[in-house]
Amino acid sequence: MNYKFLKIFLIFNVFHFQLILAQKCQNLYGKTKYDGECLNVAVCIGAALIGNCPNIHHICCINDQSPSLFSGFPQYKENFLKIVGNTTRNHVIYHYLAESMQAAQIDTEYKMAAYLSQLAEETSNFEQLESTTSEADIDSDIGNSQFGDGSLYRGRGGIYLRGKNNYELAERSLGLGLINSPEKAAFPSVAFKIAAWYWKNNSDIYDLSSNKTKKGSFNDIIDGTYLSFSLLTNSLTSDSKKFLKRLEINDMILSELNFRPLKKSRGLGCMLNGKQGYNVPICLAQQNSFYCGCEGDFEKKETCNYGQIKNGKCLNPNFVRCCVENYSTNIDLVIVMDNSGSIGPTYFQIEKDFVISLIQNFEIGLNKSRVAVIHFSDTAKIVTSFNQTSNSLDLINKVQSISFDGFSTNTSDALILANNTILQEVNGMRSIEEGIPKVIVVITDGVSNDRIKTLEAAQVIKDRGYNIIAAGVGWVDQEECKLMSSTPYDFEYGNDLNDLDDILFNIASKSIVQPALVKNLVPIRSTISKNQYKYFKYPLGNLTQFIIQLDQLLGNSSLFYSFVNRNPKDDSDLISFQSLRRKRETQTQIKFFNINIPTEGIYDNLYISVKGYDTLNSFEMKLSEKTALNHSETTITSQSETNATSQSNTTTTSNGQEKSSMSSFLIFILILCGNLLFNEYI
Repeated sequence: MNYKFLKIFLIFNVFHFQLILAQKCQNLYGKTKYDGECLNVAVCIGAALIGNCPNIHHICCINDQSPSLFSGFPQYKENFLKIVGNTTRNHVIYHYLAESMQAAQIDTEYKMAAYLSQLAEETSNFEQLESTTSEADIDSDIGNSQFGDGSLYRGRGGIYLRGKNNYELAERSLGLGLINSPEKAAFPSVAFKIAAWYWKNNSDIYDLSSNKTKKGSFNDIIDGTYLSFSLLTNSLTSDSKKFLKRLEINDMILSELNFRPLKKSRGLGCMLNGKQGYNVPICLAQQNSFYCGCEGDFEKKETCNYGQIKNGKCLNPNFVRCCVENYSTNIDLVIVMDNSGSIGPTYFQIEKDFVISLIQNFEIGLNKSRVAVIHFSDTAKIVTSFNQTSNSLDLINKVQSISFDGFSTNTSDALILANNTILQEVNGMRSIEEGIPKVIVVITDGVSNDRIKTLEAAQVIKDRGYNIIAAGVGWVDQEECKLMSSTPYDFEYGNDLNDLDDILFNIASKSIVQPALVKNLVPIRSTISKNQYKYFKYPLGNLTQFIIQLDQLLGNSSLFYSFVNRNPKDDSDLISFQSLRRKRETQTQIKFFNINIPTEGIYDNLYISVKGYDTLNSFEMKLSEKTALNHSETTITSQSETNATSQSNTTTTSNGQEKSSMSSFLIFILILCGNLLFNEYI
């Protein structure tokens, strides 16, 4: 028996029974009037149009042709329903959507996440394939030229067509009768054809060779980076709130698929104050900084670094700015190099060159960044420890002298050696009091001998409060690398050696923003330059209240904190809505921050940053559990703390409840029975 056909048959029969009992209606907008029934959109499997229904919570549901029994992407349906809602409508919508994804040539997880996130936000989780707002009646940019055009050619489709010009363009390509009946663009059988066509043909792409923009497929710019997602989304909407919602859905999809999150990256080269920089997305207010931000100077005003499209609109969003990164932050860096047989001598030389390039990003010295190096195959060996090398040239020579081993991949042995020997003060690792982050970068191209032992060894290092970044190229165990890393965002992956430049940039930029460990009642003294940050983290455990004491020893510094963002920042270093900007509070010589952990949500760490505002700034910071406060307190609420307390979902209920009726009871019973059958046979 064809159970898929049975499911579609049952859905449509339940739907048609509802139409018999529901109130009649017609669509309000469009050239053709269709007869439909007033229903809740969640049970409408046809066109959900704005109609003349007396209940404002109902749409006019008009019958549409049933979806094909397209079987593509069946493994993702459960994920889809979990994200957009497990409704009767979305069970059917998924079949239209799956066919649309095939037509749009969606063939990677990154493309799928981008496609679904744009469509889901645009259409309010596929409930509004027709916009509730009209366009302007007179707007030459979109072809509206007379009274009524704004309403007639309002946004419709999986990706909205807006304005008469876009309807005509889609009609010439698809031939679906959209000019005579523009309302058809909101029928699911048509809406998702429009989405696939738009996706393949209407992306604005910057062409380096001609320094101009051209039309192409959105797939051509999707590479798994936050920058490409930003450029893509800016082609569809310039609304910052919509952007953040689409980014949230995109991240949710990648997480649900257990796939790698978006990566940080740099874009076109640029010059800022006579220095070479690159275009990067600056973090928006209330946004986690895993894949955005500039640790250095960046343009404070919006510029069209990727050129302009029509009407002077920038191809890049306003938060993509020229950035000159500053790698002067001091760290204790351990580089762990894979020297196993799968790499081979040629690629091992490339790996050594990669490590040398990484080292050259930092200022090396006993009072600057210290670097230790380990290489491993069947056993792990120390090339140099923190106190054995005090300059870049000596360090580079030692890396170059490593010979190829070519045996098995004993990653756990390398991590154990790093923890037990390298990461010890007797061998040059600096103490907690100095506030220096400990960063371990593991470079590998294969699968470890023993995943359990490898992850156990990595966990011992992470339990000490130290940070692990894993970098994999080619045929690596990606799941192992993600679990080995401090967070999924600390795993860098490249398909082949052509991706090494991007991996190098990401490792270097992530290394300098890793937080240093803070311990209870242990004072930390540090010095920072103007506009530089130092980052810290404190494991919370069962703690609910504590105090941070910040003593200004020289210059002027400010403290920021968050429970969700590893790199909290001053608003001046974010792109934020003007209504959300807060005036920076001037520090006094000694200040106490009385901090309460939000009662809603579960948080593992408190993340702290200190920023310098004078040429040279020195401070002492001490954290203590709150028992009694005998000093003048200041309670601060950072933007990031607001993030932490707003993560939990809230539920609102309406005071107006509809009275039950026999017809709605029958509908409920039919839907319930139908859904039980669907779950049984799908």
